[in-house]
Amino acid sequence: AVVSTQSTGVEQENEKELLSAMFESDILSIEETVITVIVKTVHHTLALRVLYHEQYPSLSAPIFTILDPHNQSAVNLTELEEACEAMFVEGECVLYSWILYLQDTLEGLDTKIEARLAGRDDPVTPGEEEGDVLGSEVGDLELAEALQDIQLEEKFSYEQLTEHFTYQPTGGTAGEEDEEDEIFTGEVLVERKSYFQAHVCRIHSKADVSRVLGKLLQNPKISAATHNILAYRFTDDNGKANEDYEDDGEAKAGGRLLELIQLMSVHDILVVVSRWYGGVLLGPSRFKCINNVARETIMASGLHSTEQSSGKRKKKRGK
Repeated sequence: AVVSTQSTGVEQENEKELLSAMFESDILSIEETVITVIVKTVHHTLALRVLYHEQYPSLSAPIFTILDPHNQSAVNLTELEEACEAMFVEGECVLYSWILYLQDTLEGLDTKIEARLAGRDDPVTPGEEEGDVLGSEVGDLELAEALQDIQLEEKFSYEQLTEHFTYQPTGGTAGEEDEEDEIFTGEVLVERKSYFQAHVCRIHSKADVSRVLGKLLQNPKISAATHNILAYRFTDDNGKANEDYEDDGEAKAGGRLLELIQLMSVHDILVVVSRWYGGVLLGPSRFKCINNVARETIMASGLHSTEQSSGKRKKKRGK
């Protein structure tokens, strides 16, 4: 089926405006492709995270997950997600209905809790009853902190995410060229629910670094990653060596990535490793995952060879 991206974009923007008007105080964040809505009642708090794609609402529901940030609600999240899936009708925006459904469900649970509390003389201690009574007192700041490392990708494989986009997820695999920037993307590594993927490209200046990074971040999947760690090194026209790195919140990862490039004796290269956190802390092994996907992608791209990394610019700007 042919989907009009223009009409899809209009429908999505209209839906965002409706949600902003109806649930302004409940929207934790609303971005171009990702929306997080807090559904909060007296005793329960849930978060609905939604990833828009080009086939919504024309052909399929948006990618989404329902989260219990503080493990306070006595609800079956899988059943809620299945019920939301069943509510979707092709061609119709559905987020408003999902929010009302979740709100009604939580209010129904609240009613049961209040009925149980009415027959008690002793106060309920936090966590004792189904649905912690502190749930309604959790502020947006605490919710933001609790959700900051939870990504939609933890519930969906790389293939499930990318199949919703009608364009390639990055610049392509080895051999495919995106204008003057040939971006090579490696395989996805999955380690205890975290996803790692590397992207490498030949660069000769800081302007090249900014441009290539900008192209990568045009991909919603990459821009939504928990961390996009990068390192680069190149020799400029004056023969001066330049190298730097960016942790992007993953402390010490960028420095280790740069050390890898140095040990491999690779020059004129930008390496970006995207990590989607899956809710399980990996400890020091995360650095091994980051460097492994980077090394494999550099090797697969051919940018590690002495001839190609010697500073020659056979394909650049007609030189």
